[in-house]
Amino acid sequence: SEFGFFPSEYTYKLLVESLCKELDTGKSKNVLELMLRKEGTDRTRIYNIYLRALCVVDDPTEILNVLVSMLQGDCRPDEYTLNTVIDGLCKMGRVDDAMKVLGDMMTGKFCAPDAVTLTSVMCG
Repeated sequence: SEFGFFPSEYTYKLLVESLCKELDTGKSKNVLELMLRKEGTDRTRIYNIYLRALCVVDDPTEILNVLVSMLQGDCRPDEYTLNTVIDGLCKMGRVDDAMKVLGDMMTGKFCAPDAVTLTSVMCG
């Protein structure tokens, strides 16, 4: 932005994914925050990229924090978001947290669970 333009969403996506693969979630979060300030960005998709990366580095606390941030920022999690969160939490052994998210889905706080959601819970 100091040069008068922003990188594309695809460039941001690659940067976030690469930083998380290098286990540098701090810098990845900084890029996420920069992306979210950009007009016209698909915010849910950007959060999904970051959440998927957090699952790789086993950071359940940050995953739940991001989910709360999405809701506070008026950014509705979609099925992909919630399936990523539930699958990641189950694989990290945080089944109770995954079940809370599933419960929120079933009570209408989020979108309804689908076959992928239920498979993640059963096989997670």
